[in-house]
Amino acid sequence: MPEHASLSNSTTGYSLDRFIEWLDLDWRPEAYLWVQVALEHNQKKLGHSGMGFIPQAKARIDTLPGDWTGPAQEEQPEEPEFEEEVPDEPAPMSEDEFWAVTARINELVAESGCGWDFRRGALMMEIYKMSAAEVMAFDDHLHRKMNAAYSWPLWVAAYIIHGGCSDDAFMDFRSCLIFLGRDIYEAALNEPDSLAALDDETLKSTLFEGLLYIAPQTFEEKTGAELARAVPGPKEPTGQEWDEDDDVALAALCPRLWARFGV
Repeated sequence: MPEHASLSNSTTGYSLDRFIEWLDLDWRPEAYLWVQVALEHNQKKLGHSGMGFIPQAKARIDTLPGDWTGPAQEEQPEEPEFEEEVPDEPAPMSEDEFWAVTARINELVAESGCGWDFRRGALMMEIYKMSAAEVMAFDDHLHRKMNAAYSWPLWVAAYIIHGGCSDDAFMDFRSCLIFLGRDIYEAALNEPDSLAALDDETLKSTLFEGLLYIAPQTFEEKTGAELARAVPGPKEPTGQEWDEDDDVALAALCPRLWARFGV
């Protein structure tokens, strides 16, 4: 492997995003995953733990000159050439196809032993492989599920787990539930207190930001246009509102979560 592919002392001072810029933006998703695995496992060689997950990235690096250290700083970026026309409508995508994407991501996460940064990288890779029309369809499914989860009963679960939960934080919480997978999401919608079956580390990580922005960003990279969202969000949560100062009521709504986090 070329020497430039290692995280030597000369490169570890750069941020992950900066290093990925060096590796060329047209395969950013694969590079992101590969570098992220290496960093999370504290490896000095990028390929040591990432090679098994993203072999495409290794193959791309191996095609570079051995003395390559990144694009010259004085080079100006070329005008972007967009891959696709803006589609008239989303591509067909079933519920099962949407959830299959999250299942593949969760398999990678389980194999890697990494956290939400890696999960975001895996989502980037999955969406990057889609056509613009498929990105539209994926985003539609995602926001329908976000809307379905915009409920007072689920919000109380988030509030208890995190010791408070703003509207913006609840948006992140709902997106995390979706990407934890179909079973966890659908169980939580039916019975928010079912989240007590998850371990503390998983529950406390469910305010991770940025998952909702990947599809719009990818769509714009592919087409040069903003992704027009066809699914409007609800104005108010569904269900019965609760009083955050009423501990007795909160404990009654989610007794198992309250027993762990509310006292």
